[in-house]
Amino acid sequence: LLCGAILASAIFSSIPMYSNAMFQRMLIKDLELMQKDTTKYPGTYSVEMIGKSREDYQKVDKIMYSKYASEISLPIKDKTAVIITDPFNIEEERKTEDERSITSSIAAYRNIEEYIDLLYGKLPKNNKESDIYEVIVSQKAAKKLALILNNTYKLTKTISRFETKTIAKVKIVGIFTYKDENDVYWDEGNYRNLDNRIVMLESDVERITENRELLKVYSMKWMYFFDYYELKFENTRKIITTVYEQRLSMRVNLNLIDIAEKYLSRQNDLSMTLWILTLPFIVIICFFTLMISGLIIKNDENEISVLKSRGAGTYQIFFLYIIQSLVMAGIAFIMGPILGKSICRVMGASNGFMELVSRKSLPIKITAEIYQFSLLATAIFVVFVLIPAFRACRTSIVQYKRKKNTENKRAIWEKIFLDIIVLLVSGYGLYKFSDRQNVLHKTGASGQELQIDPILYMISTLFVIGIGLLFLRLYPWLYPCLIKGIFQLGKNRWNSVLYYSLVNTRRIENNARFIMLFIILSISFGVLSSNQARTINQNTEDKIRYEVGADVVLYPYSRVVPNSPMSQVEGSPSDSGVLFDEAPYRKYQNLAGVEGVTRVFEEGNALVKGNSFGLADVRILGIVPHEFVKLAWFRDDLLPFHINRYMNIMTQSPASALLSKDMQEKFDLGDRISIQWGKHKENTLLCKVHGFIDYFPTYNPYPDNNVTFASEDLNGLKWKTKSLVVVNFSTLQSKVPGLRYNIWIKKKPGVTDGTINDQLIEKKLDISRISFANQNLIRQKNDPLLQGTNGVLTMCFIITMLVTIVGYLIYWLLSIKGRTLRFGIFRAMGMSIRQVTMILICEQVLITVSAIIAGFFIGNVASDIF
Repeated sequence: LLCGAILASAIFSSIPMYSNAMFQRMLIKDLELMQKDTTKYPGTYSVEMIGKSREDYQKVDKIMYSKYASEISLPIKDKTAVIITDPFNIEEERKTEDERSITSSIAAYRNIEEYIDLLYGKLPKNNKESDIYEVIVSQKAAKKLALILNNTYKLTKTISRFETKTIAKVKIVGIFTYKDENDVYWDEGNYRNLDNRIVMLESDVERITENRELLKVYSMKWMYFFDYYELKFENTRKIITTVYEQRLSMRVNLNLIDIAEKYLSRQNDLSMTLWILTLPFIVIICFFTLMISGLIIKNDENEISVLKSRGAGTYQIFFLYIIQSLVMAGIAFIMGPILGKSICRVMGASNGFMELVSRKSLPIKITAEIYQFSLLATAIFVVFVLIPAFRACRTSIVQYKRKKNTENKRAIWEKIFLDIIVLLVSGYGLYKFSDRQNVLHKTGASGQELQIDPILYMISTLFVIGIGLLFLRLYPWLYPCLIKGIFQLGKNRWNSVLYYSLVNTRRIENNARFIMLFIILSISFGVLSSNQARTINQNTEDKIRYEVGADVVLYPYSRVVPNSPMSQVEGSPSDSGVLFDEAPYRKYQNLAGVEGVTRVFEEGNALVKGNSFGLADVRILGIVPHEFVKLAWFRDDLLPFHINRYMNIMTQSPASALLSKDMQEKFDLGDRISIQWGKHKENTLLCKVHGFIDYFPTYNPYPDNNVTFASEDLNGLKWKTKSLVVVNFSTLQSKVPGLRYNIWIKKKPGVTDGTINDQLIEKKLDISRISFANQNLIRQKNDPLLQGTNGVLTMCFIITMLVTIVGYLIYWLLSIKGRTLRFGIFRAMGMSIRQVTMILICEQVLITVSAIIAGFFIGNVASDIF
């Protein structure tokens, strides 16, 4: 019981622990990637005020840290504040008539002297007695604004066409450059903005804008650069809430907030998935607890009845079991999260079902939230321990003796037909699931757009429980009949061992039925978990390879052929109406480690016309059939006939075309169709429809309507178009020479992606983009959701099998202990130890083996259905 309590606590606490740890690691990685791709520092926090009075700026400046920045609760690497004035004109003190004015503004950067190197001159000083303000400018600003060191300039404001007023005079005392443009201090484009500004001391800005209507402070921006490596995933919700609350009164921005929000939503998906996958194991733990506590209570029933006959009250005896269960629960409450931490490490190292790899350990922490889940698990454990204890404590010695001499009564679940109810609920869930799938197929909506019935999360678990209970309901009727038949066949010939085993098995007790149900559920859930994991992993790999199309897909950089008639067509070079310089196809064929290479033409904005119908936004796929079929990845069960038969048709008839299934109602087999793409009138191809296809490599018949046409994705291109037409590449090329095309490659066994990539660099082949199916698969396997799924299924499978073995052994040990007197009588009657042992073995074969067979059968049936 203590082992069961600790396991329950460990599993309950490991799910939020793993979820937080995994997303902590992935969150920091994505923030690093954001900094690399966008050059924006993720930890930059800025508060900006625009168009306020000078007093407002000063007031907010005093409370900026205490009221705003301190609420983010992250260590500060650096900070600054930037004051920008309204624009003005800069003029030479003695301006000539032909000299033009240059527009600029004043900026004051706090602590700027620590991040710049002076090339010429000196830093400005505050001289309150002088009317000339000292300023410095960047090297780029000096060149762009034509400012000369040590020269004095007038700052002027144009009042009207004929009137200009002087604001102040400034002197350029220094020209600087940046120590490091990549320093976080220059985030938010601070260094680029200096190219058109002059830099002044903050105190001088206050003086120059004081009581001046001509020059005012335009904006003030406070920036804090937080160390995002110290960001804890459990604190992200609080930080996001804080930022949104601050935005109600100020212009506040935190660069990492978009990524943090995305991870919060993904955490909900991951946690829900892990709880769903863990549900069968939770059921097993509950059954384990109920079974073992029931056996313990059964052995204590005689002692309980004696205590009651001597005056002990029901609640006095029950209180003893409460104390025992609370002691075990207390130990489990403390030990569970510690074991859960080890379970999380196994989950984090999972690369597939029952497949562990060496990975950097997750940043796992045991927090107060984790112990809340541990407390919930131990509370459930206490309830299941006390259920049989409460029933037994209400039994007097007379009732106990009477019960021992009566036949087994039907269990409560049999009386209320719980098995039938559970199966009906499971059937309803399956109906709802099928209905949901039909809606998704017909509408093309994403799974997140439909409301989810909670029953869908547990229908497979309910089905296994329902079938298991139904098996036990029918077992006393069907199985004893079979045993009775066997018994009658050799009634006068069976030896004493087999005779007793057959008779005793036919009179199966409730406890024996309970261990059978326990074994059935354990085996069924184990089979279901392994099949779930295999299906999920196989479908994930198949989906990625299907989306990419081949082992490697190259997108050569295409150049427009100069002076060609088509190169004068209006539009971008990506338009198919432009004649392109053909990629060096032979060089790709000669790459080492390549088993096959082919050319594939792709265009996503074609017009298909038939006799009386036309369809726009159709995707064209031009292939070389005999090459394409050898290297393109495709599953055999996606089409009614093998893909080779379709390729044979296209090879025999070069002008043939295959159309996607959604076009079948619009066109018939044998129809002549014209395909037009691009902006050039010559881009028209006449074909004959030879077949309709549900699927084809890279083609998704249910596109995401939220995806922009041909938007880039990690796995290649996501096409918004729903319709597809497949034609011969050679026919296309004969009609329009100089087509752009992609290169699809199949690698030889054992050849790595790095080998292909190194050759592309060595041969200096111009590639605009490249997709490796294996790299995309590795990236997907590092996804927290897939890792967690495999980790939970692996963990639950192993622990379920261990719990099954332990529960089985405990049951038989306690069962044998309860039958010690009976076996003593057998020995006194002359039976040998070998014969008594054979009785136990026969009973286990007749009871346990049938339960194991039933468990495998139910598990496989559930896998096929769900």
